[in-house]
Amino acid sequence: MITKLDERGKPQWGIIFTGLGVMVTIVVVIGGMAYMPIQQAQMRLDRDIIELRAGTLGVSSFNEFKATYENNRIVSRTENNEKFGNANARVDSVETRLVPRDELDRVFLSYDEQLREKQRQLDEIKAQQAGIYGARDAMMDMRDRIDRLEARRGVAGPPQP
Repeated sequence: MITKLDERGKPQWGIIFTGLGVMVTIVVVIGGMAYMPIQQAQMRLDRDIIELRAGTLGVSSFNEFKATYENNRIVSRTENNEKFGNANARVDSVETRLVPRDELDRVFLSYDEQLREKQRQLDEIKAQQAGIYGARDAMMDMRDRIDRLEARRGVAGPPQP
């Protein structure tokens, strides 16, 4: 019995190592389950990076493109500056020939007043003419003229009243 009691106080290394082995196994399995999606994502990213590198330009190609782009931009900018310079010159020449709106309004009002004055004078002349020489008088003059022409020709006209 004393031997049994002595053995009880000793650490039981077998059970401890077995428990540690089971724990290490569980940790390895859980770690593997956590690492597997990470590894798959890393592989997918590596594959995508390879595809992107295949579809992209190299540094020299990019520098060549950049130089061409800058040159085209400078050329087009100078062309635009020339076009706008010409346009500005044309606008300036038009502006020098423009008459201010106030002056045009004043001139047009003057024209309107002159037109109204001429129309008033014409109306006065018509009114005076109508009062002096009417339509009946004009018809009588025409009849007399016709009679004189017929008398010269020798054609007898209608009897005179």
